[in-house]
Amino acid sequence: METLLVVEENPDLFLQNSAGCKTKTTEVEMPLAALRTGECGTVLRMEGNEEFRSKMLALGIIPGKVITVTRGDQHQSFILRVDQSRIMMDWKSLNRIYVQSGAI
Repeated sequence: METLLVVEENPDLFLQNSAGCKTKTTEVEMPLAALRTGECGTVLRMEGNEEFRSKMLALGIIPGKVITVTRGDQHQSFILRVDQSRIMMDWKSLNRIYVQSGAI
């Protein structure tokens, strides 16, 4: 006798990866501001001028880098973890960085 388990995809479900951060079960591109506390995302691209991109590079935020939201809420500054550093970033900047959630 064979048992079949059917699992429906729920976009509100989260997985926890080996790094201990929650990732959404679906992989989509979104602004960094869309992530919530404990979620991670991989940087895909940044919108902004050369000065903005230079500042992000100095902070270690580059395409391919994994970023974890340690604390934050809508329209407030976020505290992010990039490698072993903690960074506070304003809401406007968060909306110029696009990440792929669940791509860890």
